[in-house]
Amino acid sequence: MYSNFFEFAYARRRGSEDSDESCECPHHFFRTPTQKRHRKTPTENHTLNVTLEDLYKGKAMKFKVIRTRKNHCQECNGVGVINYPAMKCVTCHGKGKYDAKKDSSKKNTKNNTYKKHCARCDGKGKIQATSEKCSDCTGVSNIRETVFLNVKITPGMRDGQKLTFSGEGDEKDGMEAGDIVFELKCKKHDLFERNGDNLIIKKKIGLSEALCGTSMVIKQLDGRNLLLKKKEQSGMLHSGLSFKINNEGMPIPNGKKRGNLLIQFELDYPSSYFFKDENLYKQLEDALPPKEKEEPLGEEVTLQEYDKDRYKYTNQQKHRNAYDSDEENEDAPDFGPPFECRMH
Repeated sequence: MYSNFFEFAYARRRGSEDSDESCECPHHFFRTPTQKRHRKTPTENHTLNVTLEDLYKGKAMKFKVIRTRKNHCQECNGVGVINYPAMKCVTCHGKGKYDAKKDSSKKNTKNNTYKKHCARCDGKGKIQATSEKCSDCTGVSNIRETVFLNVKITPGMRDGQKLTFSGEGDEKDGMEAGDIVFELKCKKHDLFERNGDNLIIKKKIGLSEALCGTSMVIKQLDGRNLLLKKKEQSGMLHSGLSFKINNEGMPIPNGKKRGNLLIQFELDYPSSYFFKDENLYKQLEDALPPKEKEEPLGEEVTLQEYDKDRYKYTNQQKHRNAYDSDEENEDAPDFGPPFECRMH
């Protein structure tokens, strides 16, 4: 008895791994009917292009979907024929299956008959005339229908987030309706960058704005204008300096809070010799904090402006000329070692 139980448990485990259907256990063992796991049609995936404004404010969209539905033809009411009643199949008597005899050559068969799928009516139990097939579904009782799904984007959703509509996909005989999945694809914004729940803005400022303060207007993603003021008494602005504005970032889902808005400043230095009058440089030097009084000691050298693109081109040209010179030397005749000139 114990060996039979373990053999059944092992077979049940192997059946759950190797088959898509659950193991058909003996009825006499557990006294329960067998249950089959229903399969679903493949999932239909779509990409939904959205903007950062959509993820900030939220948006309701309609998406057009063309899908297959079984037995939903309104023209023939799912029968497959029009203006002619379907006749009961005489082979299966309208049941879709009929009793067929088993192969007599096989031994140990308790029942001599089994239920066989009726090929004459394709398991439907009814026969339709080919001349009266429905023009909408061509007699298969399945139709291709167009529906519009309401896709709701809630504030704070992220790029790559997926929205699943269960059972809204195609239907097939013997299978459940599949799912439709939308994946959000956020377009790159011209001004804002998103980092989690925070928004980042990179703002260029001039030298006068860095020294004397500045004011600027930033248009938020919901259309509001944010006025920023930076006074000269609050310190000098420099590259890499960041400020934050609380609760002006992305909405946090399932809550009333928001992230922060971060502003990163980049100093745009003026071009050389922006003063036409040389005396103004002296006035600017006097206005700025004093330099170190101690003069550094060392060898005096001259600074020159460095153009990395021009330097790169010059080096490439030098290497090319050297390579051409080597090829010319290889083609030249060999006259032996050079003469030595000795000085007496």
